Amino acid sequence: MNNKNKTDAELVQLSLQNTDIFAEIIMRYERPLMLYIMRLLTISSGDAQDILQNVFIKIWQNLNAYNSDMPFKTWAYRITHNAAISHYRKRKSRGEEDSISFDPELYGGFSDDLEIPKNIDANMRAEQVKVTLQNIDEKYRTVLVLHYLEDISYAGISDVLKKPIGTVSSLVQRAKQKFKHQYNSLYPHTQ
Repeated sequence: MNNKNKTDAELVQLSLQNTDIFAEIIMRYERPLMLYIMRLLTISSGDAQDILQNVFIKIWQNLNAYNSDMPFKTWAYRITHNAAISHYRKRKSRGEEDSISFDPELYGGFSDDLEIPKNIDANMRAEQVKVTLQNIDEKYRTVLVLHYLEDISYAGISDVLKKPIGTVSSLVQRAKQKFKHQYNSLYPHTQ
């Protein structure tokens, strides 16, 4: 049976009837959720994989509670976001810092709306985006990553963060300002 053309909601219903179908959901969301975790936390792929494994366990355990009024994608991102932030706070409370080797693919398409110069090497620009994101508050980093790198709408971000859409809109606007200010502080020579 080919389930590749099924909607997320159809896959959820089929998974509830046949546990083998859940593998389709995993295959569909493994890469995007992994990238989201790594972008949000800047951690190694091994640590991100551990978080992702817990995310899929939580998704499976709560599949019966999934409300199809919300897109499955945003529901999955909400669970992923909560797991990632929990990991971040645990490590921060223990005084541990995350560091990874740089992967420019994680931050590639980010610069278009934030006026980052295009006349510099793409890898350097991606590195600058990563460093700038790491130097702004987590709430701003989160909305920028969700909107610009994960391509989630304001309504979707509202669902992920459980915040009113007006608040999300304001957060994104403030985050853009914070990002631009931090970027210009870190890289004044690129302007």
